[in-house]
Amino acid sequence: SMVFAIDAGLVAAGYWTKGVSLKWAASGVRTGNEAAALFYTHYALFGLAGLWLIIILFLRKRIVLAISCVREAAKAISSMPVITVFPVVQVLGLVAFSVVWGVYMAFLASSGEVVASCLCPETNATFSVAAKESVDGMCDDGCIVHKDLVYSQNTKYAGFYLLFVWFWTSQFIVAFGQIVVALS
Repeated sequence: SMVFAIDAGLVAAGYWTKGVSLKWAASGVRTGNEAAALFYTHYALFGLAGLWLIIILFLRKRIVLAISCVREAAKAISSMPVITVFPVVQVLGLVAFSVVWGVYMAFLASSGEVVASCLCPETNATFSVAAKESVDGMCDDGCIVHKDLVYSQNTKYAGFYLLFVWFWTSQFIVAFGQIVVALS
């Protein structure tokens, strides 16, 4: 049904482009090249419709097999309707983990050392300053105070480790869900 609807859509689009291209050519609204391009597009759409039909005819046994697999899966879901709730449980588990992981990452991101430096726009020079600054955020000579967080090597490694923990745990939750569904 949907397979033939796609084919019918391609044929309908082919007829539509042919009609529009003939109107364009007759009225002179568009250039001759645009009308010709749209006219040849209808041949391409008809070709695609024919190719689609041939592919579907050759794959009809596979399509029937896929439909049979979906019917069997539907039988399994109808006998265990609670299994449709399991992805929600997975998402809740991932959200709970993400909250804890986000707190750890926020603490790790704030553990750097604040280093102040002055940036002079007119000379494009940067130089270190003491931690104190003026009230308006300016250094001497009209330069702007700029603060960076500098992390130790240990903190950088901890960040990479937490990134690995995120990837591993999220994929573990996905794999756990696949195992539960496969074995049910």
